[in-house]
Formats: sequence, C-alpha cells, structure tokens
Amino acid sequence: MTTNTIMQHIIFPIGDSRVQKLGRGNRNGELHYNGSAVRLSGRFGELWADLESTHGGNEPWLALELNGTLISRFMAQPGKSRLCLLRGMNPDEVKEVTLIRETQFMPGTALTIHGFELDGQLSDVRRRKLKIEVVGDSITSGEGAVGGQAELDWVSALFSTVYAYPWKLAKLLDADVRIFSQSGFGVTCSWEGNEFGALPKYYGQEVIFSPEPHDFSAWQPDVIIVNLGTNDASAEAHCDPQAFQAGVSAFLRLLRKNNPAAHIIWAAGMIGRAFPDEIAAAVAEFSDDNCSVVELPEQTQETLGARGHPGEACHDQAAKTLAARIRGLSL
Repeated sequence: MTTNTIMQHIIFPIGDSRVQKLGRGNRNGELHYNGSAVRLSGRFGELWADLESTHGGNEPWLALELNGTLISRFMAQPGKSRLCLLRGMNPDEVKEVTLIRETQFMPGTALTIHGFELDGQLSDVRRRKLKIEVVGDSITSGEGAVGGQAELDWVSALFSTVYAYPWKLAKLLDADVRIFSQSGFGVTCSWEGNEFGALPKYYGQEVIFSPEPHDFSAWQPDVIIVNLGTNDASAEAHCDPQAFQAGVSAFLRLLRKNNPAAHIIWAAGMIGRAFPDEIAAAVAEFSDDNCSVVELPEQTQETLGARGHPGEACHDQAAKTLAARIRGLSL
C-alpha cells in the first residue's frame, strides 16, 4: 500500500487473482495479440495503469472499455509509463474496466500491463458464458475496421479489435474471446505466395514465431472460428486448389486434436469467396458432426473500411451471422 499526498492509492499487481487476463500467452499482463486484454471490477473513483511498451516498426494501440462500452483508443507510449484511465467516478458504484490491445502481433513490438493503482477495492470479475477462439488473417486482425475508405497507409492506427467481428461476437454472446490472426497469412501461404505465411504451422506456439509450445489444456474453447483463405486466393499462382484443400483438411485435424470438444466453424468470406468447393470438400471429408461452414456477408461500397478491408458495418454483419449460428448449437 502506498500513500498519495492527495488520496490513498492501493496497488494491485497484475498477478492479483481479481485481475482477469485475456488472450493467449497472457500470464503476467503480456498482451501479445489483438484482443488480448486485462479486465478488473470494483468500486473506485480513480484508476491508474502501469504500462510498458516496446515499439518496433509499428507501435501498439490500446482501447479502454468502461462497463462494456468503448470510451477511448490511444497509442501506447514507448518505455514505462503510468497512465490515468479514469478520474472523478462515483466510488460507490461497481465498475468493470477492460484494457485491450487493439493491434495484432508485430515483431519487435511488445506491450505489458504490470498492474493498477486505485483509490478503492477490487472485486471478482463476472465470468462470461462461453469461450470462443478465432483464427484468421487481416480481417480477423481488424485491419481497416477503423478509418475512412480513403486511408491506405499500413499503420497501427488503422487496426482495431473493438470494431472487428471477433470482439463484437463476444459481446453478442457474452463470451470471452481469444484471437490468433496475422495479416497477409493464409492456410498454405501468404498473399504473395510465401509458405512462411501459412498460419496453421504456428497454431501450436504460445506466441507466434517463438518456439514455446502453447498449453491447450489451460483454456479450452467452446467454439473455434477459422476465417482463412483470402490470402491463399490472392496467391492463386502459388496455391493450387488441391493444395489448399489438403491444407484445410490438415488444419481441421490439428484443431480437433488440440480442442476435442469445440465446435469448429469455417467462416468464409467478407473479401470474396476463397476456394468454396475445396472448403466444402475438406469439411465433408473431415466427417465431424461438430464442424460446419458459415458464409459471412461480403463487404460492399457502403460497408468498406480503410485499406480496402471491411469496415465496422461489415464486421457488425459478420458478428450477427456467426452469433445466429452459434446460438443454434447445443453448447
């Protein structure tokens, strides 16, 4: 406990059991992926966060939600910083606060929440009903989900978790969501045909591009959504349909091996239908009653966002489509 000259603040380290940590690899407030977050609940009037950020070629961005509603988005400052998140709030009312990494994993960029200071007390966070994992590419990373259609720069500011369909879906279904996505990646290759960009080869890693294995037993999703194939289709000269179908089949088997009880949804679309016949054939060959295909709404001129990617309106439509399918499952 520390004493401020104005008011008494209590320090809650990130390891406090009342601070919920969301996202793969988030043991000590390490926000590796878009959608990785820390969440707390309690009675307080003022709230501060201790952050640490390393900027590579791109800086990480954060979003702040108060009681489930977005109130700010901002760039994390390089180095260590002490940031005031809220002031002047009613200290007698329980508030839930979620601090979210907006940007996908970017090499050379790191973001860690070390703890919080507040002039009150924490309580246990309300647990959500479902656990959902979403695997995908730039669409799932929220590239272009924020910003106008004229914005074409590849910059962190134009990536957003809270405006993209995985986070929106979690809100519709009262779920916790984990996101494993990377812009430009596909099932078999990247958008330019590089096999380095085959996302399934990294699925077993705690942090993408690192050797540490992921412990699947620690967090088992109820539903897994895969939205991959757009970049394979872009690299069609390097990815023939048969190779793509084989890649989908192999990934479905890998998903089932590590998540035996999850319902797997292959979500197709938003930027064109990539290899629809091959996806259907791979799912049929998989012959698993707990696996299905969902076609997502395509972006239009009205729902287009920045960088030629779906905007928030298209992500809204996708989230509603997925929510309707999941509500129909026996979970």
